[in-house]
Amino acid sequence: MMNGFAGCGGWYGSIFGILILGLIIWGFFYMINQSRRNGSNSDYPKKDTSAIEILKTRYARGEISKAEFERMKKDLM
Repeated sequence: MMNGFAGCGGWYGSIFGILILGLIIWGFFYMINQSRRNGSNSDYPKKDTSAIEILKTRYARGEISKAEFERMKKDLM
């Protein structure tokens, strides 16, 4: 007959179940934390970044030439 622990093997079965549940919860929060951390390191500029700062970043990365940089900078000013 089941002794009140749903046949999990007594009190140590209950502790094992709690540990497994805690591990699942920890894993869930760990994955959420990792996705937030990875999202902050994206190549996209932050929302409060000005247009000139974005332009400077693109020029520094080599995405645009000096002539393009100067033309776009003149358009922004």
